[in-house]
Amino acid sequence: MSVLDPRHAPSTWQCWLAALWDVLQTDDEACDRLIRCAGGHQGAVHLIEGDASTADALAYARTLSELGYASEAAEVLGEELRVAFGPFDRLPRIEMSASFATA
Repeated sequence: MSVLDPRHAPSTWQCWLAALWDVLQTDDEACDRLIRCAGGHQGAVHLIEGDASTADALAYARTLSELGYASEAAEVLGEELRVAFGPFDRLPRIEMSASFATA
């Protein structure tokens, strides 16, 4: 029986979130899937336009990167930069050295 089985659903959101948190703390695959499905551009938009702070966005991007989802992490960081500084076409172009890019 799954903790999130609808037949045994907790009666409040707080209980449901507590159950979800417990599953994510013990099931790496479930945690990985949840982060993955919330990742990418839409995840970044919801994260940045919602109640999350810049620090939350950076922590989220770092988590995605550590899980091996570099493209999703880049989307989150790109969205954070766009929100903070405006469209990329108005930003000065910064070239990274080859040694930095491969570090």
